[in-house]
Amino acid sequence: MIASRPRTFVAAALLYLSGVCRATPPPSGWISVISTPPGANITIDGQKVGQPANATFALSPGRHTVLISGGAGNLHCLVTIAVESGRTKEIQCPQSGTTG
Repeated sequence: MIASRPRTFVAAALLYLSGVCRATPPPSGWISVISTPPGANITIDGQKVGQPANATFALSPGRHTVLISGGAGNLHCLVTIAVESGRTKEIQCPQSGTTG
């Protein structure tokens, strides 16, 4: 039995190094991006996404910068939002209570 212990350790080390046993990342949170009129371009953390507003995106927990721009309403909204695991946050452009 003593001879099998080194093999078990080596097998566990190989699984870890191959990525099978990596730590699980925290669950995603979501942002729902709503533009009036719909169809504005969305950029998240400096990267343009391929889906226009109105759409929902899964993001890692933490702070993210969202730019909603263009579209039929020639919109421009820049928002920093804190995403939380398992929760959905909504971003509206133009923001509620404002006019375009």
